Amino acid sequence: MMSRKYAHKIPFVVKLNHNELLTYPTKYSQVMFGTVEDAWNLGAAAVGQTIYFGSEESDRQIIEVARAFEEAHARGMATILWCYTRNNGFKKDGINYETSADITGQANHIGVTIQADIIKQKMPDVNGGFTASTSQKAIH
Repeated sequence: MMSRKYAHKIPFVVKLNHNELLTYPTKYSQVMFGTVEDAWNLGAAAVGQTIYFGSEESDRQIIEVARAFEEAHARGMATILWCYTRNNGFKKDGINYETSADITGQANHIGVTIQADIIKQKMPDVNGGFTASTSQKAIH
């Protein structure tokens, strides 16, 4: 309601997708709840989206976000990506490799490739996720 009153005084970001959070067990599937055009009409300076890399829905999410980021840049808006990895295969021997430096690094690489200007990630606290997920010895 107030976006037009403050849009050019306080730059703001519109988050376009979100996990619906009602499905059990949790599905790591981001759903689009808005469009770049909606955000632009509100006067937003940027749009943000989340991708759960490695999830069953990650291919669809990557394509949707890449298209939205391209449109946002065409409208002169910045883009922000919440870049998370989610896959049960990344959990092995009691260690959660979803925050592994090698796995998050690959997700960040894809994020930059699809034109994210800013990437937010969880800080890596382990390494060797790819090695562990292929049943080989991991580096901690």
